[in-house]
Amino acid sequence: MKKVFTASFLLSSALFLFLITPSTSAKADTLEISPMEETVKTLDTAIDLSTTIDYDNLQITEPDGSTLNFDNIDDMKTYVETFMKPQKDKEDNVQPYVYGETIIGTEYKYYVFMGYSKYTKDWGKPNAYTTLSGESQTFSHKVATKWGDVTASYSRSEGVNRTIPADPSRWSRLAGYADLKIVRTKVTQPSFGTLYFTKATKLNSYIAVKYK
Repeated sequence: MKKVFTASFLLSSALFLFLITPSTSAKADTLEISPMEETVKTLDTAIDLSTTIDYDNLQITEPDGSTLNFDNIDDMKTYVETFMKPQKDKEDNVQPYVYGETIIGTEYKYYVFMGYSKYTKDWGKPNAYTTLSGESQTFSHKVATKWGDVTASYSRSEGVNRTIPADPSRWSRLAGYADLKIVRTKVTQPSFGTLYFTKATKLNSYIAVKYK
């Protein structure tokens, strides 16, 4: 009886310890971030994958019209491969983390010429231009910044019909203008080191007459 009691006691003790000890799998599902790692961001906040990638111009255009402009093709490829590849594997729910994403400079530019309207392909001398509700067009132009030239772009749709007066004695065309916010960002991640890119975001847009 003593041997049976001893074996039963040991088995009960082992079960009790197992129930009160957290499993290693439960720990693996929890990520503890120290105060020093407050800049850590998940992929979902680092980049929107619904983008247009233009390797020729070293640019990624996001749905809101903002653009990421890279310094060189190697940085751009590294950025795309690192941040987009994990999203392709939907079975793996683990997201990469971006360490030390830092804004290192901001510049504002106002009423920047962004290109001519597609509805005025030629120069003319009308006394007015008419834009119609629902007309939509995209403007894109290279803009000089503190960190080199970046290509900014945006789409615009007219909300109402309106008439824009023009000087009939001068050659003119309709053109797009925009107020822009230019942000220079540094991103560091253990697997690739440090990358730099410049983001251009449209704040306001305008349609106006431009003269020769």
